[in-house]
Amino acid sequence: MDNLDKKALIIDQRFNGGGGIDQELLEILNQRTRYQTWRGRDSVELPRPVRAFYGPMVVMQNERSASNAEMFPEGFRTLGLGKVVGVPTMGAVIGTGSHRLMDGSALRTPGVGVFAAKGQNLENYGVPPDVWVDNTPEDFLAGRDRQIEKAVEVLRAEMK
Repeated sequence: MDNLDKKALIIDQRFNGGGGIDQELLEILNQRTRYQTWRGRDSVELPRPVRAFYGPMVVMQNERSASNAEMFPEGFRTLGLGKVVGVPTMGAVIGTGSHRLMDGSALRTPGVGVFAAKGQNLENYGVPPDVWVDNTPEDFLAGRDRQIEKAVEVLRAEMK
């Protein structure tokens, strides 16, 4: 609710090692059409769907974005929700399972492949950005973040 009046959204998933919530996030973000507004007695007017964001969006990624943090930007782009800014992701998208060994240790083995809508195997792929921009070591030392600067620039251009 606090963000309903925001004009644009940057989703920064750089350095994200993964997880498993891409479907839930994309379901929320894909709600792009306001179909009603409602207002309770002595309340403010709220759009429906309430959890949607209606403005322009970008996703930021980098070489440390892995697994589900690679599936998310690929789905974001496929759904036409906005641009992906940064550098290609790690290319570490595969489902693994753990098997306990007799000595008590465990071994993880691949068991599930993940493929983009067009059939691209996401393992060893590295999801490419729409807008390529990298932060150099000199940028880090100077406290400059060229990737976020570019994300803001992309969104400002879309808001004109």
